[in-house]
Amino acid sequence: MRSYQADDRLFLPSNADAEEVEFAKMQMSFCNAYLYLQFMHMSGASNTHLEFITDTINLLISRCATAQDINRIMPTLYVGYVEYYATRIADRQQYSHLVCDVLDRLYSVFFSGYDAQTLSVASLAEQFHVSVKYLSTRFIRETGCALSKQINEIRIYFAKVYLERTSLPLAEIAERSGFSSQNYFARRFKASVGMSPLQYRAQVR
Repeated sequence: MRSYQADDRLFLPSNADAEEVEFAKMQMSFCNAYLYLQFMHMSGASNTHLEFITDTINLLISRCATAQDINRIMPTLYVGYVEYYATRIADRQQYSHLVCDVLDRLYSVFFSGYDAQTLSVASLAEQFHVSVKYLSTRFIRETGCALSKQINEIRIYFAKVYLERTSLPLAEIAERSGFSSQNYFARRFKASVGMSPLQYRAQVR
């Protein structure tokens, strides 16, 4: 019987075989589904933010191939939903309807990649019939984060997906992710991720 390295708080022994890894992945998927249902019940209904967390965790689980992968991914099952609770349930009462609607709109972009090209503070202000200044001020006052920064993080996320899953040239990835130019995209990506887009692509592959 294999011994668990309790001091390292591992979820699987480092020498777990492929069958054990697949079983762990199945358990994680069931746990993810259970957490999704519980948090959906707590928040009153499903929404794009919650679905994004669930889908992202499922994607991470599907990529696991070793015990090390399992040990690295397992905590996201809890961290992701705890963060959701903090931002979408516990804090929702202190957010205005406007900011809640903007947050929902931001997360809905994850299900429609082309929206990243037109997503901006101005487009959101127009959609919700307020001025850019009012929306920007209200958003940062309530969330503590600039709306433009949130939008940039979404664009970086899309760029990562394109870099990981496609062989598209950087100029096209920049355009699809909503950046004004390849150079600007490269600068923002490196500032956020700590490496250039090409370095990131080489690393994940």
